[in-house]
Amino acid sequence: MEEVVNNVFVLSEVDLDDLKERLENSQEIILRSTPDQLEQAITQLYLPTGDYTLGLLYLLSVKCILEFDPTVFIQQVTGFISSANSVQLRKAPAKFRLLCEKYTDICCQENPIIAIKPLSEAIWKIGNPTGNLLTPQHWMLLKSAILAKCYHAVVPHLKHSVYNIENTLTNVESKDVRLFYYYGGIIFLSQKEFRNAVEFFRNVISSPALVTSVIMIEAYKKYVLASLIINSTTTQVPRYASNGLIRHVRSLCSPYEEFATSYRTNSLEDLSKCLENHSEEFVKDGNFGLAKQVLESLARENIARLTKTYLTLSIEDIATQAGLLDGHLIERVLSMIQKGQVFAKINELDGMISFHESTEKYNSTTTLQYLDKQIHETIGLYEQLTTIDNEIAFSNEYIHKILRSDRGGSRSWSGMDEDDYNSSLAMSMSGM
Repeated sequence: MEEVVNNVFVLSEVDLDDLKERLENSQEIILRSTPDQLEQAITQLYLPTGDYTLGLLYLLSVKCILEFDPTVFIQQVTGFISSANSVQLRKAPAKFRLLCEKYTDICCQENPIIAIKPLSEAIWKIGNPTGNLLTPQHWMLLKSAILAKCYHAVVPHLKHSVYNIENTLTNVESKDVRLFYYYGGIIFLSQKEFRNAVEFFRNVISSPALVTSVIMIEAYKKYVLASLIINSTTTQVPRYASNGLIRHVRSLCSPYEEFATSYRTNSLEDLSKCLENHSEEFVKDGNFGLAKQVLESLARENIARLTKTYLTLSIEDIATQAGLLDGHLIERVLSMIQKGQVFAKINELDGMISFHESTEKYNSTTTLQYLDKQIHETIGLYEQLTTIDNEIAFSNEYIHKILRSDRGGSRSWSGMDEDDYNSSLAMSMSGM
């Protein structure tokens, strides 16, 4: 172990590649060391300046396969991430991934909120300064936030444009992409940002895959319910998604498909019965609360539909035609008026509700600022896509693939190799 530590001292500022090779060859020595020797070496290499990040990373990653004190491990990894040198971290992204995953597991068992700040730092350190690289640490951070119920702390990471995949820099895998969008969708649901949630769940179920996964199935269930809330129907899956996989996923989610079909009848009674019939399934999946929000969404939809036909209706007539017999009609209408979902006045004296046209002229400063923001975001997205397109078009790998394809003839998606898989995965992300 002493030789290992000396190599780290000497080579950290001289030759990181040579140091990495020596650390790889010293794995058996590190594993055979006693707990006291390992702890002593970790203490020797820890510096607030992160000068010995690579060596310390190898020592700490060994603890991931050994028995250790979880409290000490959490303290060590928290301090390590805070002081780590980004250049040295990127020399061993697989080790850093292993360390962060173990750290996340331990923190989620002890106190998940502990992991939020360190994992946020880890994302920026293993990624690049622009933050557009998707890393394995992204989903670890989101998982910790969900378990800690500290959703607001990670929303900026979800709103930040993440569109690039670099396996060599971050050791990101296909499952990391799905987990990021799955956990991100859950966080958006918690914030009632259903449109963003649908987009994230759609990315899960449409990412290139060879077989159906549990993540895809669970994402599809939430995708159906969130789609009903914002669109009153199941949002169409992108054409580039595998039709065979989507059919298989749907067959495994029959209660949700039946629920969506019942929604389209516009009958609250039928939808309530369907929810009751499948309540056990929804509760087991953790989606019962979301399904109840779908019920409330249909109630609002039925009220809004009446505004297209009638100018004035009594409270009793609205309750009957909308199927709202629970006595909460006035509260619902007031809530919809406050949110701008309907434009109406309630006369409590004669029990009548009058519907009106929107008074919004879309010429206010707020509207113009919103349009300006959307235009600039669209321009930014166009520039990002253009940059990615140029990088792919002029890359040696792409040119060689095109030349091979021209010589060997076109291939179908069924013959997709690993390179095709990674390329299509990156393209599906960039097309968000």
